[in-house]
Amino acid sequence: MLALGLLSGCTLLRGPKADRTDFFTLEAVAPAGNATPAANADRVLLRNVELPAYLQRSKAMAVRQKEGDIHYVGLAWWSEPLDQGIARVLREDLGRLGVPTAARRDEDFVHELTVRIERAEGLTDGKAGRFEFAATFELKRGDNSRTAVVRRSFTAEVASWDGKDYAALAKLLSKAAADLAAAIKTAL
Repeated sequence: MLALGLLSGCTLLRGPKADRTDFFTLEAVAPAGNATPAANADRVLLRNVELPAYLQRSKAMAVRQKEGDIHYVGLAWWSEPLDQGIARVLREDLGRLGVPTAARRDEDFVHELTVRIERAEGLTDGKAGRFEFAATFELKRGDNSRTAVVRRSFTAEVASWDGKDYAALAKLLSKAAADLAAAIKTAL
């Protein structure tokens, strides 16, 4: 018992360890030019962003080490749930591109947008790392017809990533979300 007390005392003398966890957030990066929405522009309601279950599991960043092998990085976390972060930057990026968005169902809107993320992670398979992002989006008329006006797949250009810089990984996902917003604008 005395030995246990001495051992636990030794750890108390060293003090607490610093938390080295880094938290990352997505940023709207679409060019904010002269894209002021026209007064009569159709508003879009972003209904939801759906993630695959493996990206909902944790706020830790997901890195695919090889096909079927996902690693959750214990020291690199998203500062908000990933679906909410992607939804937030999509709204901001659409606004920057001149597409007005509705924040709630009780606001006037013409199109209802649903986004399904299929992949959004870094990949390190023993070679140079890379970032992959794929999604589908669906636009429906907001008049309760529920008929899909547009349904499209989107795949971001594969970008190189060193496999270690998680701030760079967050920037790559922010860029992919901006490119997705541009594809949605084009589909309108």
